[in-house]
Amino acid sequence: MNKNFVKMFFTLSFLFSILTITYSQDGEGQGGMSPDIKEQQKRIIKEMDQRLPELVKKKNEGVIGENSRGYVAFVNSSGESETQDVVNIINEENANRNQAYALIADYMIKDHSITIEDVAKQRAKQLRIDAPRGHYIEVNGSWIKKENYEEANDIK
Repeated sequence: MNKNFVKMFFTLSFLFSILTITYSQDGEGQGGMSPDIKEQQKRIIKEMDQRLPELVKKKNEGVIGENSRGYVAFVNSSGESETQDVVNIINEENANRNQAYALIADYMIKDHSITIEDVAKQRAKQLRIDAPRGHYIEVNGSWIKKENYEEANDIK
């Protein structure tokens, strides 16, 4: 199995484990997480999981990368790679990420002044650090190809 696929899967799983733990510590309702939130979480995971192989493929091809705001974007706006299929992948992935960030921010705002943007930016840092060699990441407004894992120490 492709190492990038496995890493992306574990990244996705980690994101939702945070969400599950966060809501389970709430103490409201069954296990702290309402059935509605559980269903939202399941739907988001399922949609992202189904899209993951194609997302990883486009990252491996250098078509899309992780931007500095916690979302995926076109690395190069040349228009060549901007097919409707890739536009759909980006839009759907970013919609799911925004939904996940909103769920986390919704919980966190109870005790802290956390916004969706705060959650997304924090996630962006981790995604850039975890990005495999050869994937594009946005650093200080510019796209760079991550050549080795040691570069992660320089990413802020």
